[in-house]
Amino acid sequence: MPVGAVAAGLQEVAEAVTEVEGEAELIETALGALTTTLPFRRAGYLSHTADRLHTLERREGDPEVDLDERPGLRELLAAGDVFLWELDGPSPLEDALRPSRKGRAPPGRLVVVPVSPPEGLAGAVVLVEQGVEPGAEVDPDPDPRALQSASLYGALLSLGLRALSRARRLEELRAILQERNQLLSDEVSSEADACHALERSVSRSMRTLVESAKQVARTDAPVLVTGETGSGKEVLSRAIHEWSDRADGPFVQLNCAALSDHLIESELFGHVRGAFSGAVSDRPGRFRVADGGTLLLDEIGDMPMEAQTKLLRVLETGSVLPVGADRPIDVDVRVIAATNVDLDLAIDQGRFREDLYFRLHVFPLHIPPLRARPEDLDGLTEQILDRMRRRTGLGPWRVSASGMERMRRYAWPGNVRELVNALERARVFAPLGGTLDPRIEDRGPRGRRRGRAWPTMDEHQRAYLEEVLEHTGGKIYGEGGAAELLDLPPSTLQSRMRKLGVERASS
Repeated sequence: MPVGAVAAGLQEVAEAVTEVEGEAELIETALGALTTTLPFRRAGYLSHTADRLHTLERREGDPEVDLDERPGLRELLAAGDVFLWELDGPSPLEDALRPSRKGRAPPGRLVVVPVSPPEGLAGAVVLVEQGVEPGAEVDPDPDPRALQSASLYGALLSLGLRALSRARRLEELRAILQERNQLLSDEVSSEADACHALERSVSRSMRTLVESAKQVARTDAPVLVTGETGSGKEVLSRAIHEWSDRADGPFVQLNCAALSDHLIESELFGHVRGAFSGAVSDRPGRFRVADGGTLLLDEIGDMPMEAQTKLLRVLETGSVLPVGADRPIDVDVRVIAATNVDLDLAIDQGRFREDLYFRLHVFPLHIPPLRARPEDLDGLTEQILDRMRRRTGLGPWRVSASGMERMRRYAWPGNVRELVNALERARVFAPLGGTLDPRIEDRGPRGRRRGRAWPTMDEHQRAYLEEVLEHTGGKIYGEGGAAELLDLPPSTLQSRMRKLGVERASS
């Protein structure tokens, strides 16, 4: 065993660490150098995952070694030193080493070299000694120089795998940072704007809401934000993040209604390269991007059922399993869910998981519609105009007295979002600054007068429920009760009453 050949082999492995692209190539280089320079006729590598030794490719049907069933082998591997493994018959180590070869290994001996980066056991190099054939005499004292050199190869391979692991982790962090930056650049309003807007509310309902939001912000409890479309669910969610101890972490959001069923899991939990057609590189997913911060799941009532199941598992375990991966990744994320969907009705219709609902419904917050808090209109208008000025560098703008009067008479079925759009449209006629005169009574595309205060669906439902409860004398349960008349479970009826602000009539 020439020393120069061993040194050249070690040099080849060391250079491969900086040149190869992955674990498989590094291991192949190390095994090739090892069998060329040391007296072993065959070498293989077994990877370690979940207390099992298996081939690196882990193809279906390949044999595995369950270390739970072989505690002695596990202890030797954990010690990290080269050891001998006697073959007095069929061996799972030999099977796993040569899964494609039929038949059993002859009696003899294997040399096992644990590969253990600082993170823990990564796998083992398994070597078959030269001259170990059926009926051959086995030297009880193998060449110590060969074992020492094999140990050096193992140590160098451990360092190489550690370097590749760190490089891969850096690449993952780079991808996460890139996605965070992209998400941040796509956002229109900041957390500071959200807090400022909410804290300037003057209506009693919004002041109560803000107080409750600040209380829950100090915890890590999931929050369910409900309200009509355009009422400000994202603004409230941002403020909760800013008021929390996670304010220095990322705020990430995902619109669950904007993605197809087969994409939402990848967006939420990430995927590994090759997980599906088009997955040309690893992607972290929103949960990992939001690690240490807050994740807003907007329109969660439209999330597919299969994704709901996996989301529930993440909330219970605190870890995500990327699409195509074989091991979960721990995450530290505070989840806020928002919806304008009646989740009680969605549960009754089988469109939403009841167990997920209870997981999210730890601290519900309901945002009242703009028409229910007209005293906030002036302040909101001022904030929106100021944001327009800061965004465009133009202005300032103000609303004419007649325009404000029209706005106060309007029912705002689109809530704050519609208010923003009305002011933006008015700005078209005064682009540089000056007085705005919003024409909110113009006819819409179907000829309906936009300014007429049409009752909303919630108002219709509220009036309907009040009429039914008056008819039953406030009775909800039992024969002749409101739940029976409406063909609804009593719990669903009561939940809807709470959401609509319907009080139980006295009998």
